[in-house]
Amino acid sequence: MNWFPLSLRTRQYSDDIARLDPQQDADAIFERLFLREFPLDFFISTELGQLRTFSFPAMSRLLHHTGQYENEGVKRLDDTKAILQEMARDGFKSPHGRAAAAHLNQIHRFYDIPNEAYLYTLSVFIFDPWLWIQQYGWRPLTEKEKDALYYYYRQMGQALHIQDIPDSFAAFWQWRLAYERENQQFAPSNHQVAMGLINAAKAFVPAPVRPWLPPVIATLLGAALRQYLDLKHPHVIFQWLVRGLFRLRAIWLRFFTIWDKQDFSQSSFITRFLTYPHGYQLHLVGPTKLIKQIHAEQAAER
Repeated sequence: MNWFPLSLRTRQYSDDIARLDPQQDADAIFERLFLREFPLDFFISTELGQLRTFSFPAMSRLLHHTGQYENEGVKRLDDTKAILQEMARDGFKSPHGRAAAAHLNQIHRFYDIPNEAYLYTLSVFIFDPWLWIQQYGWRPLTEKEKDALYYYYRQMGQALHIQDIPDSFAAFWQWRLAYERENQQFAPSNHQVAMGLINAAKAFVPAPVRPWLPPVIATLLGAALRQYLDLKHPHVIFQWLVRGLFRLRAIWLRFFTIWDKQDFSQSSFITRFLTYPHGYQLHLVGPTKLIKQIHAEQAAER
């Protein structure tokens, strides 16, 4: 076992990506970006992106009504990660990927969710990593990589039967900006659901870090989202320190990395599930009440 995996960055995966086609090789490009080039950047940005979706009252009211984040927040975070892993494990178009998508669609049919809400949630996976990496990544994403993100997640959207997905990265970005202008605003449910997620996230970090997690998250979300979610504004010095540490991290990562030698898919960020310490089964992943109802319906059909 290599006890000191830190090494000089070789940029071998950047070079691999440069030789690939963003549409035909979207899966391969995403794999290199997520597992080798920007593992924690993708992980952090998509987790923060969940909070962004709560800045729309139509979405937060539904989530508050279900109580999933406030009452089963740790399970909800684990379930989201599990289903995304299952969908992507062999590719969205594989039999396994289609089965995972079908399971998620079964859960979603219990809710009256408009297509535009699905579209915005899909946009989080494409644009939030890009925005984060622009600010805190060790290098910016190339145009090819941005297009590959779009094509990769368009497959997921199609597997989930999301309609009217814009036909390019740029077109989808413009759609997202317009949707935010028209729909983003404060509602009490925004704050309630956001705090449910933030409190649940504390379970995944070491105990000494937990008191610091809410102000760190609030800092990283930025002033506008803090306002929409009614989160406390950390002291300006604290914000400066947090952002400064992430920028110092970016400088460090230009030269050093552990992911040239280690596969992020084997890290505890991916493999650890507090709700399922011995592993999960896809048919049990999802809101407890709805999973029981789905199983009862399936039993009645047999």
